[in-house]
Amino acid sequence: MLVKRADVWVKELGLSNIHFMYANATTSFNQLVSTNPGPLMLVSILCPDPYFKRKHHKRRVVQKPLVDSIVNNLAPRGRVYTVRCT
Repeated sequence: MLVKRADVWVKELGLSNIHFMYANATTSFNQLVSTNPGPLMLVSILCPDPYFKRKHHKRRVVQKPLVDSIVNNLAPRGRVYTVRCT
């Protein structure tokens, strides 16, 4: 699993401020952020919307509830990055 491999890389590099997890961001974001001990400074969304057909838009990751959760939890001067994959 990619998350487990990423955790290995973080440990190999000796980094302590990077965390990966496998979760459904649309339904779990508020709960995950509320357990974080520090401010939310960066949200990075990679390849967010692979569903291009209109009938599949309901499956997209970036939807209003998630965007609202990010905006409400992001610290002042926090940033959001999205990388679109084609």
